[in-house]
Amino acid sequence: MLSRAQHPLEQELDVIQRFADTYQKQFAVLIRELNGPPVPGASSQGLRLCVEAVNMMLESHRTLAMALQDLRQAA
Repeated sequence: MLSRAQHPLEQELDVIQRFADTYQKQFAVLIRELNGPPVPGASSQGLRLCVEAVNMMLESHRTLAMALQDLRQAA
């Protein structure tokens, strides 16, 4: 069975789910703010949030790719 190989993959999927949930909430707040009256400094907060989110996506994609490679090599 692949239980040992699935473990890192399951961990990464959990991280991806938590990442998506967390950033989706943060982006929802930012979108509401952007749809409202202008707020000083909001654009820099939005830029930072976007950069952080992209960085996290790249990291999770890298980790997921490594886990899938390990799974493929174990098969």
